[in-house]
Amino acid sequence: MAGPFLRAAVEGKESILDLADEVLEVVRTVMFCVGTPTLADLRRMPRLVGPEQSRLDTFTGSLSYASSSRGEFIDITGDVSDLVWRSGVRNGIVHVHSWHTTAAIRVNENEPLLMDDFRRMLDRLAPPGGYEHDDMERRVGVPPDEPRNGHSHCQHLLLSSSESLPVQERQLLLGPWQRVFLIELDSPRQRQVTVQVAGM
Repeated sequence: MAGPFLRAAVEGKESILDLADEVLEVVRTVMFCVGTPTLADLRRMPRLVGPEQSRLDTFTGSLSYASSSRGEFIDITGDVSDLVWRSGVRNGIVHVHSWHTTAAIRVNENEPLLMDDFRRMLDRLAPPGGYEHDDMERRVGVPPDEPRNGHSHCQHLLLSSSESLPVQERQLLLGPWQRVFLIELDSPRQRQVTVQVAGM
C-alpha cells in the first residue's frame, strides 16, 4: 500500500489526495457490498479466503474433434468434465473456448428434435448464399480451397466462441438437461477447443 502513495508523493500533494480519495471510495464500496456500517465492523469480518487458500490455481487443456457435417452439434460435456476433474481445481470456473469463427460453443439440451429446430432456425436467420464474403474475386489473399461460408460466419455471430461455467467440488455444475456443445457451422473439418479452469 505504501508504494502507490510514495509514487504519488513524488508528483505532489494533489496526487496524494486524489489517491486517498480513490482508496476511500474502494473501502466504502467494499463496506457496502459486505454490509458493514463501520470500519471496526469491516475489520471484524472473517476473511473470505484464508491465508492457506489464497493461491489461485489454473489449468489449461485442449480438445480436438473432427466434425462430420454442417450443423452438427457435438456434445463435449464429458470431455470438459474430465478436464475439470484432472485440473484438481475444487471450486472455481471453467471457460470453454473454440478457436474458430465458424464453430461455436453453446450450452443447451441434447435432444435430437431440438437439434433439428436449432439447425432450421440458424438457416432461416443466416441461410447459405448471397454473402459478400463469398465473392472470392474481390477478396485478397484467399487460398484456392477457401470455402464460400459467409453464412457460417454470420451464424457464428449469433452464437458465441465460448461459455464460462461454475465448478464445485471438481464437478462441472450444469442443470439436469444442460450439455456443452461444439457446433459445426461450416463443412466437416478438424476443430480445436481450449478448456481453462481457474479456482482453488
